[in-house]
Amino acid sequence: NMVLLGLVGGLFLAAIVTFVPVADHYATGRAGTVIPVSGIDALLIVAMILIVVRSIEGHVRTVPFTASPSGLP
Repeated sequence: NMVLLGLVGGLFLAAIVTFVPVADHYATGRAGTVIPVSGIDALLIVAMILIVVRSIEGHVRTVPFTASPSGLP
């Protein structure tokens, strides 16, 4: 399951990085002004939105990031 999840996640990220600039070029070109947006910019925006939503919901880490993953199932 982990390999399949990694494959699907990797394909999703590759598709975002590849297709977002093309879709942005066509969408903003139709509007009359081309505003360049790279796939990395789109991923950064999504990450920031997720961080803000998690902080608004009051998500608190129970384990620090430096903890060893020995407690994984």
